[in-house]
Parts: sequence; structure tokens; C-alpha cells
Amino acid sequence: MIFLITTFFSFKSNCLEAQIVNIENKRSSLTDTSGVFGYLSLGANFVKNTKSITTISSDTRVEFFKKKGRFLSLINYNLIRANSDRFIDNGFLHLRYNYKVNKKIEYEIYSQIQFNNQVRLTLRVLTGTGLRLQLFKTERQQVYFGLSYMFEYDEIEIVSGVGSFFHDHRMSAYFSALIQPFSDNVTISNTTYYQPVLNSLSDVRLSSQTSLTFFLSKRLRFSTIFSITNDTRVPENVPATYYSMRNGVRWDF
Repeated sequence: MIFLITTFFSFKSNCLEAQIVNIENKRSSLTDTSGVFGYLSLGANFVKNTKSITTISSDTRVEFFKKKGRFLSLINYNLIRANSDRFIDNGFLHLRYNYKVNKKIEYEIYSQIQFNNQVRLTLRVLTGTGLRLQLFKTERQQVYFGLSYMFEYDEIEIVSGVGSFFHDHRMSAYFSALIQPFSDNVTISNTTYYQPVLNSLSDVRLSSQTSLTFFLSKRLRFSTIFSITNDTRVPENVPATYYSMRNGVRWDF
């Protein structure tokens, strides 16, 4: 088990966290190995002056490799509260199993529980299954495409105290690319998701995340990550398009 300490200095606009969890940037680059790997990042802060301000963040990843199988578990939670006001309150639990059919094809099955008060998402529960295809891979470049069926249950707060419930059959497609254009010390990656409702293709979520990472040493890295999401189904006064930019350093040990 590898424990990581993460410090983020952030500039964020509209909703800080997208409704689509980018799994591609959470996968380990390890291959042809067995064992348990992962990280744990925890943070908490409390300030009392004219207001009581509480900040809590946690991020955990555990991966288990054995022969052709890979199990991935992700847990994330973020809270910023001033007195009784919750400015940020979001989190998710994601479980995924991949089975390597051959060198280019993986079968995957996954499930997720999620909430996000910023976009009035009270609860989202989903499960899905599909294929992940390796389109291209060299020492410094790799491209993947994923396609799956997904059943989703949503509880969305339309107005204060009034909720709506949705049961959707969605297609989830993603395209993921990573390149190291100059050397092993610089990595550029992008993942784009397309998730339409199968019986109403105009009801769709689109999400894209691009990151630029500099490896300052073997264990120290600096990253800039830009994310943007568009959702055609949002409550009143919640923007259909929201984005975030995050800068951070990470030390692995």
C-alpha cells in the first residue's frame, strides 16, 4: 500500500466537481503484476472567528491485481461548511472490476453511489457493464475507447424540499488518450465522456478533462487539470455547463 499526501491550490468556477467521475485518471499504470496498491489522502481544518468554518477532504484508492483481473475501489468526500451553510458537500464511492480478455480488450463491470449539493444531486446510484478497448499503445503514447450500458437512478432537488426521481438507461462512451511529447517527465492526458439516455438521445451528459503533469522528481509531481461538463438535465438556477481548474502537487512515498 502506498500512502500519498496531496496539497491542492485551486481556482474553481461554477460547480467545483463534475457529475461524471473520471475513472481513467484513477487507474494505476501498473501491468503484469499481482498484489494490492493504492493511496490514502486525508485533510481537515476548523477555524472559529465570526463564523465557524469546517473543511474536510478525503480521497482513497485501492487496487487489487491478480492474473487477468483488476479490482478498483475509489472513495472521495469534500466538505466546506460555514456555521450551518454547506458551500461544498459532495462525495462518491466507485467500484469496478476489469477482466483482461486479451492484450487489447478488457471486460468491465462497475457500480457507483454519488451526491453533490452544488448541482442539487441528492443521490445517484448507477451500475453498468461493457468493454474497454486499447486502440493504440507505445512507450510514450496510449489511446483507449470504452463503451458500456449503464442503468442510473437519480434524486434531484428541483426546488428547496421538492425532489424529482429519474430511472434512466444510458450509454456511456469514453475516449482516453495520454502522451509524453518531450520526455518521461511531462505527461498530457485527456478523457472525454458521452452519456446519452437511450430512449431520448437529446438528454445527454458530456464531460471532458485535460491534465498537464510535470514530474519534478521520481516521487514529486505538479499537475494542472481543467474539467468541463455539460448536462441537459439540471434544476432551475443550476448552470448546464460548469467547469473547474485545479493546480496541485503530490508526493509519493
